Amino acid sequence: MKRRREDEEQSKKLFPLPRPLQGRFVLYGNICLDCVLEVPSYPKEDSSQRATGFTKTLGGNGANSCRVLAQLVPSGQSVSSLGIVPAQGDADGEFALKILQAGGVETSLLQRGSAADDAGLPTSFVLLSADSGARTIISSRRGLKEMDASHLQEVLKQVEDGAPLCWCHLECRQMPGVLQMASVLRPEVPDFRSPLKPILSVEVEKPALEVSALLPLLQRCDVAFFSSDFIRAQASNLLGTDDVQATAGQAEDWRDHLALQCLRALASKATEWRSLWICPWGAFGAFALEVPSGEAYFEKALAVKVVDSLGAGDTFVAASLCALGGGADPQQVLRFACEVAGKKVSQAGLAGLPPRSNEGRQVCRCRTCMWRFEILSPGASSSAPALPCLARAAGHLPIPSPRQGAGPQTNNRDEACTRAGN
Repeated sequence: MKRRREDEEQSKKLFPLPRPLQGRFVLYGNICLDCVLEVPSYPKEDSSQRATGFTKTLGGNGANSCRVLAQLVPSGQSVSSLGIVPAQGDADGEFALKILQAGGVETSLLQRGSAADDAGLPTSFVLLSADSGARTIISSRRGLKEMDASHLQEVLKQVEDGAPLCWCHLECRQMPGVLQMASVLRPEVPDFRSPLKPILSVEVEKPALEVSALLPLLQRCDVAFFSSDFIRAQASNLLGTDDVQATAGQAEDWRDHLALQCLRALASKATEWRSLWICPWGAFGAFALEVPSGEAYFEKALAVKVVDSLGAGDTFVAASLCALGGGADPQQVLRFACEVAGKKVSQAGLAGLPPRSNEGRQVCRCRTCMWRFEILSPGASSSAPALPCLARAAGHLPIPSPRQGAGPQTNNRDEACTRAGN
């Protein structure tokens, strides 16, 4: 009876997947130009100060997550960006495409704006404060409309002849447009008795999004990411009280944290759904809740010196997608996503994110399974066991077997995978 109950509980869970995904990840989201001004500290109103640095780079949730995911996925998988850019010939649009393509992101699925609209690439002006690492963002669409939901139908026809679509991720930028996109992928509300292809995920970030409008969208998704800003803004509505404790976001026991309180309240409206909801909470850590089982997970954030937090949330999402698609369970997903996001916060920019330790060890991944290995550099030593937290050494670092006696040695495990089913 106990085994039967365990099997029934497991049947309600989508993750871990029975086997790693193969094919193409398609990520829909904003693609914009980031003009980053580095300042010693955030300026006071009606004041003047000289910036200590200026950077023009690619930004936007969709673009950032694509660039990170392309670094993390194993060979044999591809990452495609889905969104809208200005008409051909726009200098900023071509700048964005060049950066995406240089990072290994496929761009043929992007919608082009109309030349008649005379629209530019959406632009964000970012103030990056050196004393805190915090960033303040002021954005403009510059006349560029959002991507048409109908464009997704054309995309699905286009990918039929290429790598199979294994995962589609949507940034919830505008409603009902994103719901229409989800409905293209899932015309009917699924019963979730078996994993569906492609897996569908959504990011709910904007605080102004209404819970009632989100429910039909969440009902179609296997995974949902909720920002801490959204949770804080909707806490009173979800919990049915205006007396939300100001300290609830820093509860001593993570099980009582505001994030899980709100996710459970939202899950009460979704008792028949089968999905995984994830909520990163900055320097505190990250939470996950399985619906409808109610099983909760938590992982502390890495304690790092904040250098540049721009794109940290997008990095967390990308790392989560990589881990979930690779066969990780929710706890492993949070651990890996926190590790990669922590690496991002401790450095400027998005390049070079597969994490490295500080003791001469390269964190990398078995070519056969999704378990982490710590490859020891010459002279380094460690007795710590390898943790199952999914990392990748850019797909180019070989992992020789200790039996061969050549190159660096794996820590505690041979390169061959011994997990059942692999």
